[in-house]
Amino acid sequence: MRTLTATTVRSAFRESLDATEAGNAIVVTRYGAPWVVMVPVDRYLQIVADEPSTREHSERLEHTRRDSSRGSEDSGRPLPDT
Repeated sequence: MRTLTATTVRSAFRESLDATEAGNAIVVTRYGAPWVVMVPVDRYLQIVADEPSTREHSERLEHTRRDSSRGSEDSGRPLPDT
């Protein structure tokens, strides 16, 4: 797991996405403290699979993922509030 500052991720966003897609989690820090974690979608779906409050969100994400593999970037549906 790599740790990068938000500034670094912003300036090297494509590289950060590529590293995440390759299976590497990235902890993004802001003002020296952990802020968010970038993980591959497959790993995210594993993490939330057993969380009832996120089940609908993960189902929508999986649907969006299937759509994007067919060339559609955005399904037009907003993500639910968490």
